[in-house]
Amino acid sequence: MHTDCKVGKRTLPVRFGLFFGRAEVVVLAIATYSFSVFWWRWGVYGAALLPLLTIPMAYKLVERVCRNPPSAKYNDFLAFAGKLHAAFGILLAAGIWVHDSPLHPV
Repeated sequence: MHTDCKVGKRTLPVRFGLFFGRAEVVVLAIATYSFSVFWWRWGVYGAALLPLLTIPMAYKLVERVCRNPPSAKYNDFLAFAGKLHAAFGILLAAGIWVHDSPLHPV
């Protein structure tokens, strides 16, 4: 955040502050998992449930972002967020595939 400000980047935390940046991470994490409700309602149970396995990773990320001041550590958090994103996407795709698989009972 501090280096973004120095080089003229206008990221959301630079524009609206540290609290906003942290709140953004928390809200987006919660919003991501709330979509499981829609998958469940549409009967795609694998897509609703499998991504929930990544909740411990999301909690770890949110906790790290909220407990640490902005620093070079945030680069590590960004890499971890990428791993979380990949794991979530793979599990979501697997849940959809299981639902659409010819082996899935209709």
